Amino acid sequence: MKDLERIALLIDADNAQASTIEAVIKEASAYGRIVIKRAYGNWAKKNLAPWEKEIKRFAISAVQQFDFASGKNASDMALTIDAMELLYSGRFDGFVIVSSDSDFTSLAIRLHESGVYVIGYGVKTTVESFRNACDEFNYVEDLVPVVKSRRKRSSKESTESREQKAQKSPKGQQAAKAKKAAEPAAAAAPQEPAPAQEPAPAAQAAPEAPARTEIPASFASYDDIFKSLQGGQEKADGLTEELTEEMPEEHPEEPARRKRSRGGRGAAKEVPAEAGQEPASGIPAAEPEIPAAETETAAAETAEAPEERSLAEQLDELDELLHIAEEKYADDTGFVNVASAGHYIKRVRSDFNIRAFGYNKLPEFLRDHPERYEVVERDGKGSKLVMYKCR
Repeated sequence: MKDLERIALLIDADNAQASTIEAVIKEASAYGRIVIKRAYGNWAKKNLAPWEKEIKRFAISAVQQFDFASGKNASDMALTIDAMELLYSGRFDGFVIVSSDSDFTSLAIRLHESGVYVIGYGVKTTVESFRNACDEFNYVEDLVPVVKSRRKRSSKESTESREQKAQKSPKGQQAAKAKKAAEPAAAAAPQEPAPAQEPAPAAQAAPEAPARTEIPASFASYDDIFKSLQGGQEKADGLTEELTEEMPEEHPEEPARRKRSRGGRGAAKEVPAEAGQEPASGIPAAEPEIPAAETETAAAETAEAPEERSLAEQLDELDELLHIAEEKYADDTGFVNVASAGHYIKRVRSDFNIRAFGYNKLPEFLRDHPERYEVVERDGKGSKLVMYKCR
């Protein structure tokens, strides 16, 4: 495993999947500290929308690059220019290029010739020239399934371990003893004879169904029914107009209200009332509409609210990171120095704190879960080295 001090992570978002970036960052952090994380793309494109969540989550700098010509991708050139500027700054000894585009072959060759360590991440269909130009090239298809399988396994193991701990606890043992003591008592208890069943009452007559409205025989078809209803509506409209004309003058607003209630035909618009007065029709004035800008701002604040992770999810991620550290830092015996694993976890999750799980030190957590980790101590230079291995 190459031990790097400063790594620049450059992502070609047009030729990489947002769903794989979590696994890439966790793997790349095992090589050293990632100082720069940049993603290049034309973020106006709809196909790059999934990147927004990952960019915010992992604090990646999003570099906007518009396409100056149709069918031409300008993000590749912007990434290459930034990579050369970072190289000439002399601050980085490792570059990680996340892309499956063969156009970055020349960039990888140039970085390699300058003496820096080049790591590539892409799909298995990436051309051979780009893969060979990197010091290491990792397939993202091999990373994502491993992450998912670890999470499933750790979730199952955490559920089983919680059940086992519950059974071993004093309360669990008392409950088991009480259950065993109750079983013989229940078996020895005399059983009461079952009460005689009363004869079933005679079947009651089914309630009569409500009478249906019979259609007159004069209606020979549905067309006749429709025409009859339509004629009745026209008569009703005429009657309404007559009643409206005979309406007393003391209710001048009633005609307008009735006209509005007749199917919307010729409905008059409500005249707004002056400030401090009720409308003439007696209908309360509509509430003022909330500006669209304020609604969008509130929706954006709700959408950007951080999701709180449960303790089980945090334990699953910790187990996953401990497995990755074992793969990257294990010695010939298969054990890993807990200090090296702790540094790696801190590089991936800057907010990691073992005290959140109720432990003062990481070795205490490992020793308290012997079903998952094997912990040993070895003699070091003036101190004891705590080593672990995943089961």
